[in-house]
Amino acid sequence: MTTPVDAASPKQKDKIDIYFLSSPDAQDVEACQRLHKFLAPVIKNLPIEIYSDYSIPEGADIPKYKEMLYHADIVVAFGSSDLIDNEETYARVQKVILKRNNNEIILMAILVRNFLFDEPPFSLLPLLPTNHQPLNSRKFWDIDDAYTTVGKELRDAIKQFADHYLMVKPGENDNQHKKNN
Repeated sequence: MTTPVDAASPKQKDKIDIYFLSSPDAQDVEACQRLHKFLAPVIKNLPIEIYSDYSIPEGADIPKYKEMLYHADIVVAFGSSDLIDNEETYARVQKVILKRNNNEIILMAILVRNFLFDEPPFSLLPLLPTNHQPLNSRKFWDIDDAYTTVGKELRDAIKQFADHYLMVKPGENDNQHKKNN
């Protein structure tokens, strides 16, 4: 499901940078916030920073903050017609896809709301949920099941990345702490 980051020159990291990319539409922003909450157990157990357009700190240089997208280890693109229709976010998706194609990042695409995801650029990407049912489809599943399903897939990608690139492996801090006490 994930695209490995270039293994030819692995860089050891002290944290994982994840960027949630969505349209500014309220439903898409809500999807980002909800998935962020569902990932709380993973975030509490690994050194993870999540960045997103919906959480730009007050007073931050907005263009500079948005550039963090291109330096993230993992990008989560929240797919919807609004993401594709918005010229700025569409251009950013295109740049992220190029980085993915060059094995510079891991790109996870999530189907938030139904749209023509079988057309490029989303047709070229592995899509979550794997059953291609939008997260907001109340006909297919309950909201918690939808986010848990996608959260598990994202968690697995994060853990795979951590196993390869984190300087401190999950649990090492806990063991060190136990030795010192």
